[in-house]
Amino acid sequence: MRQRLHEKVRATVAPLLATGESIEATGRARLGRLSLGANVSLGAATAILSGGDSAKSLHGTDAFIVLTDRRLLVLEAHWLTFGPTRNVVESLPRPLGVGSVQRGFMTSFVLLSAENPGGLRLSFPRTERRDAEAMLARLGAPAA
Repeated sequence: MRQRLHEKVRATVAPLLATGESIEATGRARLGRLSLGANVSLGAATAILSGGDSAKSLHGTDAFIVLTDRRLLVLEAHWLTFGPTRNVVESLPRPLGVGSVQRGFMTSFVLLSAENPGGLRLSFPRTERRDAEAMLARLGAPAA
């Protein structure tokens, strides 16, 4: 993320932190993962139904990720400005496990915790690769 956006995320999350809690890494990612087949099917169906005027695709939820020394916070992105809000979508206490790291066009990994046994998939776009790698390093995942 750009430096100004990192600072905005830090300022937004500051009132939500406990006394003595410090921020280790921030980033912008997409939560969840949808199959390519689901996107193609939805695009074809909406194109047919609209007479070719439009085609929709499914996307995961964009969010801001804040890793502190005690937990991981997932903040909702504002619907209009796409900036961080104070709405916490998910809060996972540390320690967190990292499973199934995929590096390619997007850097994706699954966070595992006792409270969320199914895991939480985070997908960072190519422009946010440094943030993803910094977060993985803080979580103890092997380097690329």
